[in-house]
Amino acid sequence: MNAINRDLNDPDAEFSLRHGKQLYEVAQYIGKLSQAEQTLHEKAMEKSNASAESNFILGGQIAGQAAEIFHIYPQGNFISASEDTPYLQIGETKYGKPILDRIIAKTTTLEDAARCAMVSLDSTIRSNISVGPPIELAMYQDDSLDEPFHHTYTLNSPMYKSMKKQWTDGLHRAFEQLPRFDWEKVKADEPAGE
Repeated sequence: MNAINRDLNDPDAEFSLRHGKQLYEVAQYIGKLSQAEQTLHEKAMEKSNASAESNFILGGQIAGQAAEIFHIYPQGNFISASEDTPYLQIGETKYGKPILDRIIAKTTTLEDAARCAMVSLDSTIRSNISVGPPIELAMYQDDSLDEPFHHTYTLNSPMYKSMKKQWTDGLHRAFEQLPRFDWEKVKADEPAGE
């Protein structure tokens, strides 16, 4: 963040967020900054047996262009969302990603995507003790310069509590309606007392 601010305030900077004509150029810039920070702290991290690696999600829109989103890896390279996978996720993925895979499509509304993201995070929170609230949600509308919607949900937020309960109850109802195995049907058809 310091390097980004430094470059924004330096009119002679080789590149800053203001110079990006395409969002992928900004992704490249952030990847280079990340690499430089890792190199700067490499020896100290090795001594403490730690890592300075970071993943980033960069999303936004440059005027006159479509909104884009990029996942920037610690190595400085990046990928973007695609038709088949119209979302990106970092952090703990094994618990919440199946929900995103089953629900999110290119046609999913922003509000439904936000609900799905919250359910996905809640599933991760429930299954991994190292992940916990609060959940921060920010939504940005295409072609808008307005401040994005931003809200923080805690365990006691009424909306979050209601969503958790309805999702859990809905899963239980769906599970109860799953088809029965053939051997269960045979067992049910057997006369009593045999």
